[in-house]
Amino acid sequence: MLYQLNQTEYHKVKHLAKDICHNQVVVNAVVDGMSPGVIFVDDINLPKSALIYPKDGFYYIFSTENHTTFFQSLNQLFFEDWKVDILELFIYPEQLMNDLSSILGKKKYIMLNRNEYQLNENSFKKVNVKNLEPNLQLKKITKDLINEFDISIKPWMNEDFFLNHGLGYCIIKEKQVISKCITCYRHKNLIEIGIDTIESYQKQGFASIVCQTLITESLKRNFQVMWSCWDFNEASNILAKKMGFEFSNHKKVVIWDHYIDKE
Repeated sequence: MLYQLNQTEYHKVKHLAKDICHNQVVVNAVVDGMSPGVIFVDDINLPKSALIYPKDGFYYIFSTENHTTFFQSLNQLFFEDWKVDILELFIYPEQLMNDLSSILGKKKYIMLNRNEYQLNENSFKKVNVKNLEPNLQLKKITKDLINEFDISIKPWMNEDFFLNHGLGYCIIKEKQVISKCITCYRHKNLIEIGIDTIESYQKQGFASIVCQTLITESLKRNFQVMWSCWDFNEASNILAKKMGFEFSNHKKVVIWDHYIDKE
C-alpha cells in the first residue's frame, strides 16, 4: 500500500535519509521543501519505507524492514499509474537491490555508477582560470536577468526560492547566456552545484570561470560545496578535479528503459 504525503508531512521521512552518504543534499532539499517533489510511504504515521522523487530528477527509495509489499506497490505506481518511460533508481540500503524483481518484475536493467565529490578548499585556492574576453560579461543571476534571458533555475521550487536560498553566475555574449553555474540543491549549509554551457562554447574555459566564481562566493557564505556526475561523464569528472574537488564516493544506480528491456 502506498500513501502520498502532503508537503507539510515530509518531515516524517527524515529518519530514513539522515545517514545516507550519497545524494543527501538532493533528497533533503525535497524533504525541506526547497525543491519540488513528491514522497510516497508505506505508513502515513510511522514510515519504514519511502519513495522520494524530486521533480524531473531521479527516484530515491528507502526502506528499513518489510519492504517487499512496498516494492510491489512501486511496480504498480511506475508501470501502471505513471507509465514511466525510464527509471533511474537509487536504493538505500544497497542490499535491497537483491529484491529488484519486486519493483521491476522480469524487466531487464543495467547498473551505472554516480560519482560524488567534495571540495578541498586548499586545492580550490590554487585554481587558475583564463581572463574573460572584453566582449563577454560575467554576471550574478538576478531576478531581472532571469526574466530578460529566460534563465532556467530548475530544479528549485520557484524563482523566489532560488533568489533567497540559492546562487548563480553566468557569462553573457551578445544578449545570450552561453554558460551558467547555479546551486541546484541546498540542505542547510550543504549545496550541490550544476553547470550548463551551450555546446558551441564548450571546451573554451567558460564553465571553469562561472564555477570558480560561484564556489568563491559560496565559501564566503560558509557553504559546503558538493558535486555529482555520472562515472562515464569524462568532462564533468575532469572539471570537478580541476576545480579542487576530491572523489568522495559512488553509488550504484539501477537503470531501466524500453530500449534496455528489448535487448
